[in-house]
Amino acid sequence: MYRLLEDSNLDYERINRWIRGIPEAKDYNSSASTYIPTPPSSIEATSYPGCLRHRRKALELLEMDSSNEETPRKRRRGRPPGSSTSSSHTPSLGSVPSLPSTPLLRPPSPKRDLINQLRCAYPPIDWQGLPPVQEGLPEVVKDMVLYLYQGLGDGIIPASLKDTLLEADPWGTPYIRSSSYTETETLSAEDIRIWSLVQDTKAEAQRLHLHGGDENNWSFEVVHPLMSHAVSAHGERLFKVISIQTQAINPSYLPHINASIPVQKKADFTWAFSESHRHLTPYYGRLSLAGKGLALSQMSDTQTSKLALFCGVEVKRSGGDADEGLAQLEIWLAAGLRKFQELGKMARRQPAREHKTQSQREHNTQSQTDHNTRCRMEGMEMEVEQIMSLTLQQGTDGVPMGQTQIQSQPQEPSPGPYQTPESQQKASPSAEQPATPKPPPPTSLPLIGWTVRGHDWRFYLAWLRDPTTSSSTNVVSLSSLNTSTDSYLGIFTLMEILRRVEKWGREVYWPWVEEILRGLLPPD
Repeated sequence: MYRLLEDSNLDYERINRWIRGIPEAKDYNSSASTYIPTPPSSIEATSYPGCLRHRRKALELLEMDSSNEETPRKRRRGRPPGSSTSSSHTPSLGSVPSLPSTPLLRPPSPKRDLINQLRCAYPPIDWQGLPPVQEGLPEVVKDMVLYLYQGLGDGIIPASLKDTLLEADPWGTPYIRSSSYTETETLSAEDIRIWSLVQDTKAEAQRLHLHGGDENNWSFEVVHPLMSHAVSAHGERLFKVISIQTQAINPSYLPHINASIPVQKKADFTWAFSESHRHLTPYYGRLSLAGKGLALSQMSDTQTSKLALFCGVEVKRSGGDADEGLAQLEIWLAAGLRKFQELGKMARRQPAREHKTQSQREHNTQSQTDHNTRCRMEGMEMEVEQIMSLTLQQGTDGVPMGQTQIQSQPQEPSPGPYQTPESQQKASPSAEQPATPKPPPPTSLPLIGWTVRGHDWRFYLAWLRDPTTSSSTNVVSLSSLNTSTDSYLGIFTLMEILRRVEKWGREVYWPWVEEILRGLLPPD
């Protein structure tokens, strides 16, 4: 009996010592206290597994909500602005913190919404896929799309590079179609130059993708070399590649949303008609000497505004904002279409007059000299009035004034998607064939653009819905012309598309631009 009483006294003393160790006058609901009394070490922890689990959970809740100072690491998302975090709102031990009453709201992205806002802008810019067949496309757009699509992918890789390509890419080369190679297997200097460009493009693009290259790296180490190669592949460089990254668009050609400040966006590269080309030097020179100060492009830069522009490229780094890049390209293309629409109207207002190029004048002078020489050799003595009457009579019969019936053989029509007015006249000189339909006005021609986002190149086409009465712009994405620089086949395909675009601009786009520039020239 005494033994039992002694053991009971020891237990009571142990319990009393534990109680005396508890701090007195502690407010456990206070946010300043996170004290949790612990039992003595003699008590087995494994005897109370449920209590320990609840205690750990309570400690976690108190660590999250007991402090008045919210650090960025502890701050909860969705807390309403100005809400109180005082100790009166701190949950007590064992309670669950309540969720904020204000719902979690995420504001819409202005970049993503800009594409939709441009549809309601003035003038509107409508981005879409190709419209349904029943709605129809302008004939010039149909011809261009057909030209770019037809036979794309055939004969784009020199056959002399097949073994070299297999060694560089043993995994992808066996899956390339045999029709993608050319028929000539002789290695030429041009083939070596092309392979060097393809290799450098593949290596630089892969390096920038892996190491997070920025927009400038992609622009000048991948995009610029490919575009420069396309304009230099032809003997005469009608185009030149210029950087417009730091140049703004003239506000007069920008769209306005809700009649507010115009939306200012920029592109990165463009193909400009070179002022050093022999066909363009007379036009640029005479327009400059005329003192008109006439801008030929939509850019506000002093030098670039004096050049006619063809196509544009907007570059983003790998993983960049694709919607922002598309909006920038849309605005740039629409501004260019509006500028050419304005120039076309100015050219049509000029009085009708004939502007002959220097080569035409020299040809007419030589023809007149040959005619007079033959007349003297045959002993034909004709008065000046008779020569003039003969010349006028020949002009009415379909022969240019000052030329005889002996002419050189007509040249072959242009191999482009459709023929220029000059080639159509040479290809069908007889009166029995139907008359050539009048080509569309210069302002109805589409503009071409790309958005480059790392490896991916996306092709876009823009045109005015009604060039004579409206400035509304349609922008479509031709997904079948999208390519990538992450494979050798993709790079060869991209180079072929750039080559076709350059040829279309040289053989089709330039004659219309020349017609506009000719109408803007001052009188002789």
